[in-house]
Amino acid sequence: MKNLFRYTTLTVFTLYVICCSVIYAGKILKYDIKKPASLSNKSVLFFMHGYGGSKKSYRKIVHEFGDDFSVVIIQAPYKIGFFSKKFSWYDWKIVDGDTTSNQEQINFSSKSVIKTINYILKKEDLDNKNVFIGGQSQGAIMACKLASEHPETLRGFIIHNGRLPVVF
Repeated sequence: MKNLFRYTTLTVFTLYVICCSVIYAGKILKYDIKKPASLSNKSVLFFMHGYGGSKKSYRKIVHEFGDDFSVVIIQAPYKIGFFSKKFSWYDWKIVDGDTTSNQEQINFSSKSVIKTINYILKKEDLDNKNVFIGGQSQGAIMACKLASEHPETLRGFIIHNGRLPVVF
């Protein structure tokens, strides 16, 4: 009985450490990548969809980004609804006319995007000095946040239909 208690305690503690490390360190997110025919230019644009979108939302228009560099569409970590194919970077709501955002989810998403970028740069042998980030709507808010927090990593950013992040 004593050994069973030790084993159970150790297992619960191990699961707790694993869960906490994922929460605080982020995770590698799902993504689609489009590489140019010639990889003479190893620059890369990481692009994030808006609230309710997914990486699949951009499959039809990813060619519009051109063929001069690699394009990576990153999918947000939070599913909207149980059976939905829609995703978000963080939850938000309007209270008394102010938009409030889930800061824990924003931080987790930010860490996950940076972890995903570093993973892809290494895996695909892309230029870590020519990294750009972009997004649409909620993805644009994330791009602004990441560009302001990681100027040493991100050379520039492109946003569409977004705003600067707000902390409450």
